Amino acid sequence: MNVRHRLTVHVIEKRFIGLGHRYDQANYYDIDSTSSFYGLGNPIESYEYNHILRLVLSEPSSDLIHPSFLVPKCEFIKEFEINISTYVVENLFLIAVSSFVGENYLSHEVLNTQKYEVEGTKDWD
Repeated sequence: MNVRHRLTVHVIEKRFIGLGHRYDQANYYDIDSTSSFYGLGNPIESYEYNHILRLVLSEPSSDLIHPSFLVPKCEFIKEFEINISTYVVENLFLIAVSSFVGENYLSHEVLNTQKYEVEGTKDWD
C-alpha cells in the first residue's frame, strides 16, 4: 500500500541570543553602507537569532498517516516526548504540517499547518 499522507512536526525557538564565539554571526555586509548590517562588526557578537529550527520530531521524511485515518470523524493522534530542559519553554512552539506526497514533486501538496504551544494538545483548524 502506498501511503501518501504525511505529518511533519518541528520544534521552533522564537528567540535566542548566543553568548561566546560559537554563536557569533559572520557578517559579510559589515562594509556595505546600503545594508542594515553595516558597521555591526564581523562577526556580530551576541547576535539575536529568531525562529530557529531546533528539532524535527517526526521521521526524516515525515510520519506516515495510514489511509484508515482519513475518514470522517476519525483521529490520527501522535505523541512525542522530548527533553526541553536546555531551552526556555516560553520561547518554544511547534509547527505541524499535514501533507500529501504526489507522484512527483509537482504534485506534492501541503494540506494544513498548525502552530502549537509546547505543552498540551490542539485540534486541527
